[in-house]
Amino acid sequence: DAENTYGINAMFLLGIVSQESGFVSSRRAVEENNLTGYAIYSNSSEKAFSSKYESIMATAKLLREEYVEGRSIKDIISINEVYCPNDEYKWSNDINKIINTYMNELEVINSQYNNCLFELL
Repeated sequence: DAENTYGINAMFLLGIVSQESGFVSSRRAVEENNLTGYAIYSNSSEKAFSSKYESIMATAKLLREEYVEGRSIKDIISINEVYCPNDEYKWSNDINKIINTYMNELEVINSQYNNCLFELL
């Protein structure tokens, strides 16, 4: 839904969720449904969501409005430069590794099911 609604790649969002929530094990993810660290530093208050779905949709909307439309950013490295300018691309590298791991796992599963999985996606 987030990709269809806001045009933010679903695998990228999955990478952010995995990275920022500790693979959905962080306190914020479990107790507040905040899977992406959304707004945790704004006004020194944390952002809680009614559902994990709402968290992902809010993050996709923010990325669309503030990064893609607001700054004409089209790639993860450029987002990293704005989001965490002093981390020497660690954030984007970590997310890329996570995405690649998921893609590799999907390819293995797909091959086990006679290449029918990607036909559904």
